[in-house]
Amino acid sequence: MATAEKFGEHDSKMTNIQYSLAQKPDLSLLMQLSEEFYELDGHQFEPDKAQKALLDLIENERYGRIWMILLDSTAIGYVALTFGYSLEYQGRDAILDEIYLRSPFRSQGIGTQTFAFVESTCRQLGISTLHLEVMDDNEAARSLYGRLGYQARASQFMHKRL
Repeated sequence: MATAEKFGEHDSKMTNIQYSLAQKPDLSLLMQLSEEFYELDGHQFEPDKAQKALLDLIENERYGRIWMILLDSTAIGYVALTFGYSLEYQGRDAILDEIYLRSPFRSQGIGTQTFAFVESTCRQLGISTLHLEVMDDNEAARSLYGRLGYQARASQFMHKRL
């Protein structure tokens, strides 16, 4: 893993949270974490496509960044940020595409700390707006995002796979 970066204050439950930019040797672990996340969130996991997408993101910084979330040097999750450009938001924007923490590490402030890390990184990269998507039935995530200042829009995010 790349050199880890400490960020923010830590309480006793989070003695040593760090963020490590994912590298090729992390791919196997990222695949495992990604599959756990997709199962939890009810998405179809396609291993070949997932591996290609993760590898593309690791190898091409112009697409975004993916970090391993580490507790005392042990990976407990990951966070993926992808880049875009928006006329509506007057410039560079990003999507917090995926954030995942393994079950024993949730509700301890690690997610909040991870958002602070991602937002700080976005500011450093000249990104003016950070978007995220949340499933309608994920009340815990919706509550956290609301407390962090994220607002739902009246518009609806739509997609079409090409």
